[in-house]
Amino acid sequence: MSLVRSLALTALAACVLAAAAPMAHAQTFSNTAAIAMPTSGTDGRAALYPSTITVSGAPASIVGVNVTLSNLTHNFVSDINVLLVAPGGQRILLMSNTHGTSSSSVPANGETLTFAPSGPPLPTTNDPVVSGTYICSAYNPPANLPSPAPAGPYLTSLVPIIGSDANGVWQLYVWDDFPSLDNGTFAGGWSITFTSAVAPPSTAITYQGRLTIDGAPVNGAANVRFTLCNNEIAPLASAAVGTPLSRSFTGIQGGLITTALDFVDALDTDLPLWLNIEVESPPGSGFVTLSPRQPLTPAPKARVAARAAFADTAATANQLAPGRQRIRGGLGPVNDSPGIWFASPVAAPVDRAFVGQRDDFNVGFFNSGWNFVVNSNGNVAIGDSSGNAPTERLTVNGSIQLNTGTISAPTRLAFGPVGNLIGGAESSDAVYFQRVNVSNDTTDLRLFVGDNPDVSPANIVDAFSIWTNNTVTGGIERFRFESNGNAFKPGGGSWAALSDPRAKHDIAPLHGTLDKLLNLRGYSFLYNDDRIATGQARPGTQFGLMADEVARIFPDWVSTDASGTRYVTERATTALMVEALRDLRAEKDAAAATAQKQIDALKADAARRDAENADLKARLAAIEAALLQFKNTK
Repeated sequence: MSLVRSLALTALAACVLAAAAPMAHAQTFSNTAAIAMPTSGTDGRAALYPSTITVSGAPASIVGVNVTLSNLTHNFVSDINVLLVAPGGQRILLMSNTHGTSSSSVPANGETLTFAPSGPPLPTTNDPVVSGTYICSAYNPPANLPSPAPAGPYLTSLVPIIGSDANGVWQLYVWDDFPSLDNGTFAGGWSITFTSAVAPPSTAITYQGRLTIDGAPVNGAANVRFTLCNNEIAPLASAAVGTPLSRSFTGIQGGLITTALDFVDALDTDLPLWLNIEVESPPGSGFVTLSPRQPLTPAPKARVAARAAFADTAATANQLAPGRQRIRGGLGPVNDSPGIWFASPVAAPVDRAFVGQRDDFNVGFFNSGWNFVVNSNGNVAIGDSSGNAPTERLTVNGSIQLNTGTISAPTRLAFGPVGNLIGGAESSDAVYFQRVNVSNDTTDLRLFVGDNPDVSPANIVDAFSIWTNNTVTGGIERFRFESNGNAFKPGGGSWAALSDPRAKHDIAPLHGTLDKLLNLRGYSFLYNDDRIATGQARPGTQFGLMADEVARIFPDWVSTDASGTRYVTERATTALMVEALRDLRAEKDAAAATAQKQIDALKADAARRDAENADLKARLAAIEAALLQFKNTK
């Protein structure tokens, strides 16, 4: 029985395409009783000292908080000190000595001030009092407010109460530290608003479909495997996103199946997604992949910003108020909490926006430490978790990758402008590294230095040089490296040199090489400490030649740098050794031939002497025989 590859997707199937951040839920608690500040003849404490708000049913862990002081009227705002005391005992000075000095009249007429963990500060100058949202602003704060307010020291930020329990009694102490001339009031009392996190909506989707085999609805059992894919037709192995979800259905009637699918983080994308569906019916018969893949239709979903209440601090619709505004992304202290900052500094009121730490010198993008920092000098740091201002134009803490280039479209690491690649314009000759994939399994790392050949010893240009730069040498070029071809040293062997006879002319054999080499002497020695310190030499006992002696025998082996120091650069040593061995062999062969002649002469002389000795022996024997016969005849 064939399986018709058709699985209908009903309107019940839905998908939330992006996981939501925790949503914000705000609760406000108020005490609307007026907080009147007294006239002369009193110690400046408000009539309600403290004014209290009892909070219950609020979050046990505060995500955000702001405090609103309503309808302020006062002739000298700089006289006002406001202290907030949390149920946990935190003592936070919301404002003190703002808006100029007590000798300058800065009145407030029905203004409402809201204090939050972030925002601009209230001014220290004689600017008018303007309703808005501010950070705690305490300038030259008092050491203590009058009793029964708790004694200092006082905090000057609302950030430390984030994460604490909001429930309990909150106290507000208002004190006019110069009551002899005027009075004032927060006619609308005060309120405190807490923001708590609400769990994000589920990322699960409901899938409903009708399964048919040969056009007939399935009744009974089936196994279905759902895989989320980011491509409609690519192979499953490369298109799959997240972990597949398997479901076993029993008692299917009329082919209808319904299930909840939760791919969790795999749905956190704005890209199109599809369901790859594999069906096994009856179970054990083997899975069959349905085609085509089923597209997921996104469902609208709202996102709530936990700190959106602080977006109203701009002075106008088109310009930020002096100071800084922030959409805060974390719970850290004000000065280093990650988030999106909008800044218009008082000293330089130029609107700008950046992501990063709140200060006027460094801006950057970061997560759990700095990842990208640009300071006011234009220096850039990447991968620097310290948050310090980069001292170099580019500072990288980590690896750098330049994508692979080709010969026709190279990726270059250039020094200065890449400039022209051939001919002319010497001040802009190219100097750069380049990776080139010549062919499969053949990759070159090339250093390009200019475009000019070595045309004469007096005009050696565009060459890779090795310099030293220190107090001893004052910056001297030691060596040049020029190669218009290959340089090989496989297995630690010698450098390769062009040796094909077809590439040479005026070829002549070497003579007298043995005598020349024997005129050289080898020495053991120690290099001077200053040469070792500059990296020109190695410590410990060394073996080598003396340049002045070498110059007399092989002058082209000796080079001299700008300081007059001589170097031995041996050339064609192998050829010299071969010819020296040939000379030694010729001398040995000549000596051997002479010795052989002498041996042959000695052998001939010995043979002659042997013959003479034999003749003498024969004569002696004849004489002895004659004497014996003569004796016997007597």
